[in-house]
Amino acid sequence: MLDSAWPLARIWEVNQPGYDGDFRVDFDQPQAVLIHRRPGGTVVEAIDPATHRFLQALAHGENLATAVATASGAGSFDLQASLPRHIANGLLRQAF
Repeated sequence: MLDSAWPLARIWEVNQPGYDGDFRVDFDQPQAVLIHRRPGGTVVEAIDPATHRFLQALAHGENLATAVATASGAGSFDLQASLPRHIANGLLRQAF
């Protein structure tokens, strides 16, 4: 995860081979991004501030309840949507 002063996901998107869309980038838009590998290659996706805080709390060893409380402090956070999504893409796994 990166919290950047620049729109990294957008910059990544417009610089991909075969991109055929609007190339304009608003460099005044800070952005948190999640970067991970998938079987098809690297994925760079923008994440909202609440999701960023949730994942950051988990990465720092916080329990689920604390991570949700931390995320909720950054705005609207949908645990029911976020948790299955990040488990399915392999970012969250069961810890033993």
